[in-house]
Amino acid sequence: MDPTQSSWDALSESAKALANLILGENQTDLLRDNLSSYPQLVNENSQLKVEVASLKETLPFKDKYENLQKEFRKVAAERDSLSSQALQFNHMSKDYDRLKDAYQKTKGQLAALQDELKTNKSSINQFTALETLYQGFKAYCDGCGVDIRRIPTNVFLQFQLQDGSNRMMNLGFNRVSRDKWIKL
Repeated sequence: MDPTQSSWDALSESAKALANLILGENQTDLLRDNLSSYPQLVNENSQLKVEVASLKETLPFKDKYENLQKEFRKVAAERDSLSSQALQFNHMSKDYDRLKDAYQKTKGQLAALQDELKTNKSSINQFTALETLYQGFKAYCDGCGVDIRRIPTNVFLQFQLQDGSNRMMNLGFNRVSRDKWIKL
């Protein structure tokens, strides 16, 4: 027997007695069968140290992990770029909607003005100027406290050249309603 083993026998017997007391005899035998001896553990430890040292030298996954890190940074940069583009697109979309609403509003106002212009053009006839004169006379009468809305009114126009020839023309019109005038 080797001297290392014999020096441990006294300790192993006392350890076995303590284990029998705590675990019971069956569990102690099972534990002893699964335990390695000290020299065996030292040998395994030295083998593991050699293996760890060789892994530190070669690092078979180092290149793979470095490439993955580069790829991750590249993907993160692309993600940030796409996020920036999405935010910019969102701002442009809001601006577009705002401008579109303003355009629609202006287009509606323009259409209303065009309709009003068409209405005004269609309402102009040969008696429009006479109606304007009548409205001025009506405003004058209203200022004097006289309501002439129900009173038939005649409008007389006189055109005279001032070139010494004394050529002139007299016209008379009777107002029946806003749109109806009769030449006298």
